[in-house]
Amino acid sequence: MNHTNDQILLAMAKRLQQPLDILVTRPYGKQQALMAQLSRLTAEDPLVSIHHCPLITIENHQQQPPALLGDWPQAENSILSGYQGVIFVSGQAIIYTKQQLSSEQWRLLLSQPLYCVGSQSAAQLTDEVAQLGLQNRVNYPSQMNSEGLLKCIKPKLKTADRWLILRGVTGRDYLQNAMQQRGIQLDQWHIYQSKPPSGKVVAGANQFASQQALWLVTSQQALMHLLEVTGKNALGCPLIVSSDRIALRAEELGFKRPLVAKDATDHSLCAAVTDLLHAKVQE
Repeated sequence: MNHTNDQILLAMAKRLQQPLDILVTRPYGKQQALMAQLSRLTAEDPLVSIHHCPLITIENHQQQPPALLGDWPQAENSILSGYQGVIFVSGQAIIYTKQQLSSEQWRLLLSQPLYCVGSQSAAQLTDEVAQLGLQNRVNYPSQMNSEGLLKCIKPKLKTADRWLILRGVTGRDYLQNAMQQRGIQLDQWHIYQSKPPSGKVVAGANQFASQQALWLVTSQQALMHLLEVTGKNALGCPLIVSSDRIALRAEELGFKRPLVAKDATDHSLCAAVTDLLHAKVQE
């Protein structure tokens, strides 16, 4: 991690192809706002094109809910024996949890103390809370990752408290492990699963990789899928990633040092793209 972002900007700007394809890799349904912002940013540059290449396919994961959550519709005063905190690790966790719960269960769940890892999932959950007419705040950290959320909730963690994490089958276990080490009774509901893309997406990914496109990658899983579906074709492509952790993993896999955005929000990713394109102009 000896490189500064300025050095990375200059090195990456020299590698950018013209015309340049920029790939948004978020799952279907999560790409529209970012693509719209990028399209506005690059509207006056005829040599830049924005494309969607979802590197993760999200599917429902059939798993029984934790016993407490499953008993809520029948339990008297269930809200009084609920959770000290409920954590949604992503926007997908919100979507698939709502699908698998009854309306009564969903309302009870959103009446608990609520936490999200990032601002975009927090805004999504806030909308769900408002639609139910509830007055409940959704909390999220300024450092939008598992480490940041742990810092946010640490003062509230008490031994034997009961918390619920809603997450995918795969992903980091950092937060869960840290909470369990503090004596928290932790329920985890693996509500969705992530799979590599297939069919036309794979063909498109290989075509863009061969053209040295710029990829925006916001998870290690998406990074692994990129390499899985393109082989070594993508190793020469420039990357913008959303954390130092993903950047380090990319280098371990054989990619050149990526440019690291502040976080995974649309605003931060667009800011990183803007910096890179400006560096290209000034090259």
